[in-house]
Amino acid sequence: MAGISAEERLKWYERILDLSRRASDESLESVCRYLMDDAIMAAKAEAGYFFLLDQKGALKVAFARTGNREDIPRNHQHFSESIIRKSVEMQAPVILDDASAHPEFKEAKSVIAANLKSVLVCPLFFDKKPIGIIYLENRNQSEYFAPELLEFLTLLSTQGAVLLHAKMASATSVVINRAANADSAKSSKNAVMGKMMSQADQAAKSDSSVLILGETGTGKEVMARRIHQSSERAKGPFVPINCTAIPESLLESELFGYKKGAFTGAMGDRDGLIRKANKGTLFLDEIGDLPLHMQAKLLRVIQEKKFTRLGSTSEEESDFRLICATHRPLEDAVNKGFFRQDLYFRINTITLQIPPLRERSEDVFDLANEFLKHAAVENKKSVRGFDEGAAALLLQEEWPGNIRQLQNAIQRAVALVPPEQQNYQLTSKDFQFLSKKPQTSALPSLQDAKEEFIRNYVKKAILIHKGNKTKAAKALGVDPKTLYRHLLNEDEGGDEE
Repeated sequence: MAGISAEERLKWYERILDLSRRASDESLESVCRYLMDDAIMAAKAEAGYFFLLDQKGALKVAFARTGNREDIPRNHQHFSESIIRKSVEMQAPVILDDASAHPEFKEAKSVIAANLKSVLVCPLFFDKKPIGIIYLENRNQSEYFAPELLEFLTLLSTQGAVLLHAKMASATSVVINRAANADSAKSSKNAVMGKMMSQADQAAKSDSSVLILGETGTGKEVMARRIHQSSERAKGPFVPINCTAIPESLLESELFGYKKGAFTGAMGDRDGLIRKANKGTLFLDEIGDLPLHMQAKLLRVIQEKKFTRLGSTSEEESDFRLICATHRPLEDAVNKGFFRQDLYFRINTITLQIPPLRERSEDVFDLANEFLKHAAVENKKSVRGFDEGAAALLLQEEWPGNIRQLQNAIQRAVALVPPEQQNYQLTSKDFQFLSKKPQTSALPSLQDAKEEFIRNYVKKAILIHKGNKTKAAKALGVDPKTLYRHLLNEDEGGDEE
């Protein structure tokens, strides 16, 4: 990225944002390929590898490509796992000017065999855990990768990690939903949860909007799916969208769709999620994070069941049932002016409050057993249950991550059971990791990284428009107030008109 103009930098920022649009309807394989090709293109690398990490931390090559976007045959794939491990250990990108002369890696067999020179490794972290690796190399030239590349690749990896996690989670969501639905099918032992589930069953019989409240990981989407599947719209589509997972500048096109030529990259007409939800249910997760200007547009759609695609002047109709969810206190957001009161009243016809797992300890063991059955099948392990120590430990935990954390804990414990064990019972030792304090990460939180990315993106736009914030906001397709919000505590200066 060294020596490039501000305009070229902005194009790369736009390309990162466009990654969400390209990947939203694609497979995990396609997302990996997009990330690989964009990284190689930006760095002009001789070759690149994209790795996925399984739950045990083992590396799996998802893609190996040359600078000409040709696949590298398996028998010609050579890379340095020791350099990759160092980057993961540091929780930060690594650039080596000459691996063959580096004191820590020059004796490594992989470095010697490949005669590695320039190497760049960029790990993808989600929730402080490595889930993917971008690995680039040039074997013929030292000092090939400029430090300025980290600016782009770090942003690419931050955005990519969100998309990658979403695609990986969808692969296991069937397991989670089956277990959670199995629990939902039975009457919960917790009185508050049982009452809430009865309310959900009643809500399914109507077509009113539903607002589901609850902490992260309590199963809000699972409850939304249950309502949909029990309703008269069950044969129609269930269309979910996480309002925090899609960049603000892409939300409108994702929701409303667009016509060919509506913006750069719009090569054809595309249906938005509102259109796709016709005759079914539209589920807006984390609606509390929806920008104000989008709240106004959503309100009109809810009231009139009509919308207009980007680049079109024709109204279209969509008959959908709306279910929303959030972990935020929306009443506080209304009072502070961050959420429209009229929209709040519209989505709040029926309210369901899912209690956190720490308040429904009666259900922990039933959930744990359901997750254990699926984890044993998925990992091909002979595990038959929990001993008294493990059961007591699970019941004593507060589970701040709720059902999602419990499911992950069971899956991790089962995955680490030695394959030769037969009819194994999980013990408290298998859950020792629960008592460990999380290690501090050199990376910022995903929310902080997202905010920093948007702030930098806005600053680049202002730079392109020579300090004129009004023109920059128009170019980004956002209200000037939104631009100012992202520049809070930033002194950009410049003229307004």
